[in-house]
Amino acid sequence: MNIREIWYEPHPVSPQRKAELRAMGVQVVDAVFKPEGYENPPLRNAEGLWADGPTIAEFIAAGYPPTEYPPHGYAPRSTAEEIASAIAAASAIAPEGGQRPDGSAAGVQIDGQGLGAIHGDKPADTNGDGKLGIEEIRIALTAKGINFDPKAKKADLQALLDAANKPQS
Repeated sequence: MNIREIWYEPHPVSPQRKAELRAMGVQVVDAVFKPEGYENPPLRNAEGLWADGPTIAEFIAAGYPPTEYPPHGYAPRSTAEEIASAIAAASAIAPEGGQRPDGSAAGVQIDGQGLGAIHGDKPADTNGDGKLGIEEIRIALTAKGINFDPKAKKADLQALLDAANKPQS
């Protein structure tokens, strides 16, 4: 017997919604049977990632750099375009004075190195050696909406990026 968490959902539930909830590992029960004060558990998607994480805007507002979005263990709630836009805005070079209009410093800095910007589908090569750094690969994967393990090795991330950039035949 497979024990699953119960998810109370107002009925009628569409077959698509029911399949979506079951894929997240919950048993669907009509909300009229929901005990008083009970809250549905957080959901995980088919990859086992939590589905209730922050949007890119909420993530940045909490003080985290956009290059680390989505947080480990969470599926992104923002679109690839929103993520790419946030990363580009964070890495934009400010006009005179080295600050953006909001007063924050220009450019995302990790270990003292700026991450560059995304130009089209090709991420920036910030050190000019023709190879992408691990942060540049993460930016490109995030911009393309590809989920990856933040602890993955550079070679694994590069393989994901190469597969995403391979022309479809």
